[in-house]
Amino acid sequence: MHLRTALAAAALALAAPLPAAAQNPVGTMLDQCANAARNFFNANTAPTDMRYNGARVDRTETVGGEIFLNGRAPYIACAFTPGSLRMVEFFVDGQDQSSFVSASAGTSLLPAFTAECPQGNQVVSDGRGNVRVNGRSASVTAFNRNYYEAYAGGVTYPISQNDDGSGLQVGYEPPGGGGFCQVSTGGSGAAGSGSPGMGQTDTVRVQFPSGSTGTELSDNLPPGASRRYVLGAGDGQFLYVRVAPWNGSLEYQIFNPDNTFLLDLIPARQEYRGQLWQDGDHVVEVVNRSGQTVSYNVIFGIE
Repeated sequence: MHLRTALAAAALALAAPLPAAAQNPVGTMLDQCANAARNFFNANTAPTDMRYNGARVDRTETVGGEIFLNGRAPYIACAFTPGSLRMVEFFVDGQDQSSFVSASAGTSLLPAFTAECPQGNQVVSDGRGNVRVNGRSASVTAFNRNYYEAYAGGVTYPISQNDDGSGLQVGYEPPGGGGFCQVSTGGSGAAGSGSPGMGQTDTVRVQFPSGSTGTELSDNLPPGASRRYVLGAGDGQFLYVRVAPWNGSLEYQIFNPDNTFLLDLIPARQEYRGQLWQDGDHVVEVVNRSGQTVSYNVIFGIE
């Protein structure tokens, strides 16, 4: 039996018919919008005609189309955050129904876990609907409360569980093959550069993807530990930093190339955006002064 079919069959709740896994971000958005429409109208078999409508000025991606019910075809509009493809708006015939999506979003029941998959791939769910593959955001399609598909790097990762949350399984399905991942619950193994020991500090040099002005990483820090991210930048450029803990609290500080403070220690909830005045390696140090290991995402941008 096909791996994805086997995992979907293991999910106990009824769901809309499972479409083929999206092979690109646009396909994923079309599937998610269609699924939200079917769930809203409780019409699991209703056909839809969804179309990609492009990106807005704020870079949110938009999808719209009809769902065909008995004698009528309401128009559905969906909007997704850039990169993570997380649905943030849901309209039915011009009426804002986004609260329905946030209250019943399929990913809201996706548990926290870490899965070690074939070919060295790691899948991490933070338990809040966010899934990362090798430290980068994956798109997630929820077919029902027990079956999801994460998609990243040309690979589909089917995720299934029983109605009571037991029996969690994660599959690995690249084109032309497939297998299963080794799963541990809790989501504590966020992919990143590895962790320093308790009370220690390590250093990571940040490299942006080719042609990009920014990047996003996932990491974790034990109690009392810190990590120093090194970014090469020039006088007059603008630096953006955002540190987002998945659990607990963190702080960070920024050093100029001459080791003076560009920014004194501040809570992670405060973003930084400012102009630089020195050439060379700037250091963003993330600090965990709490008594627990904290997993987090960190976003850097230089323009």
